[in-house]
Amino acid sequence: MSDDSIIKILSELVSFKTFSPDILNSQQFTSEYKVPDSFFKCRKFIERILLEANFKTENYEFGGFPMLVAWHRPEKHKNATRILLLMHFDVVPAEKTWKNAFKMTTRDDSELGKVAEGRGVTDMKGGVSALLASVKKISEFTNGDICIGFTSDEELGGARGTANLLSEIFRKKKNWMPQYVITADAAGEEIINLRRNAHFIRATFPRTKKKITGIKKVLTFNSKIISAKTSHAAYYRKEIDQHAVYEASKYLDKNNEYILSITGKEFLKTNIIPKEVVLELVVPNNNNIKDPKNSLEYEIEDSLTEIMKMLHILPSIPLPQGKTSLGTNITVNIINLFEERIEMLIDLRSMLKSTDKELLEDSFRSLFSSIRFEPKVEIQSFAGPIITPEDSLLVRSAKKAWKSVTGKDITTAERGGATDARFFSHLGIECIDIGPIGFNVHSTNETVVLESLKRLSNFFPELVKTLSSKEMN
Repeated sequence: MSDDSIIKILSELVSFKTFSPDILNSQQFTSEYKVPDSFFKCRKFIERILLEANFKTENYEFGGFPMLVAWHRPEKHKNATRILLLMHFDVVPAEKTWKNAFKMTTRDDSELGKVAEGRGVTDMKGGVSALLASVKKISEFTNGDICIGFTSDEELGGARGTANLLSEIFRKKKNWMPQYVITADAAGEEIINLRRNAHFIRATFPRTKKKITGIKKVLTFNSKIISAKTSHAAYYRKEIDQHAVYEASKYLDKNNEYILSITGKEFLKTNIIPKEVVLELVVPNNNNIKDPKNSLEYEIEDSLTEIMKMLHILPSIPLPQGKTSLGTNITVNIINLFEERIEMLIDLRSMLKSTDKELLEDSFRSLFSSIRFEPKVEIQSFAGPIITPEDSLLVRSAKKAWKSVTGKDITTAERGGATDARFFSHLGIECIDIGPIGFNVHSTNETVVLESLKRLSNFFPELVKTLSSKEMN
């Protein structure tokens, strides 16, 4: 397909509003939630392109979320190279201030050339469009046993998507397991062969109030992410970045003031850092207020104030590091107030596996043991980290394929986010992520470099050909 075809495919994909609520957020994800029709329309659009390329397609639905599985199987015997290209077409929500998030626009950048903006252009509808533009070429290969999976709940953790692709379709229905898994769930034109695991945590506390007399004031605390052009929580670095919730916590820890209300801009999702936190505070009379005549009685958030005072030490919670250069990072990204409870949604990135759940629960309870309010801790841990050796056949093949289509070398890297490849990595299957040059992932004005999508579109069939022909074996 031409460059224009990639742009047209991406523009169409962006127009489908395939975002869903945070699964741990009790204010969003309720028993009444129904997956919007836009998810199914997006799947149908993808399927049409695959059918035109002579792929065999299968439609599935798990927990209401649609999935599409496509096959090109010129070799079905046991010695065929089994390859899974794993994609997702769901995206994170867009901030209310980003009015045209689902209408893709293009512009010329003085340094990067032509770029596109829109929700999902990098994560990961850009990668999906690059692959779809290359499926006709892949369908002409006479070697290999090739599957392409398109899921729609990766941003929710994959329990209704890739987890079922593995257990229900590959294991039970097909008796098929890939040898190699490639996703486009990355940014930066690099081979990502090492990633930490993701853990989503919901900590629930009792909500208590009390009355005090004092003067009201309002303070705003901002996030400032220096380490990366993204609001994705996985890329937060406690040593250099500023998190609005932790800045508010540090202030409260040093000042004898009480929370009257808290709002976030915007408390969007467990793995998205809020841009700011606004605290409505009450300064009590015993703080040597100069003019106590202006004091009024207020009903303040008693338990929330005490909890907030110590949140800034959360990133220093002692946990095993494992094989990672990025360490462990923990961010509190949503705070919900219900009538009788406080709900905090926390993103944790570490090398811990799902089997380490008890260790995590004990660590969090221990952290909050110094306050009056004991939390109920619920942890959604995923299968494990991604660890694919530098000298693995998949990494070596990817380097060769990239050099073949671009004339340039490509490097390996460890990056902060998690992808659905983790469901396969812990089984000993070789996995990599590779995506286009892009930025503002999970943030406003998400951007992708269109020339990079062209390179990625040429890379996918070259890698499939290299693996399926076994020329690197």
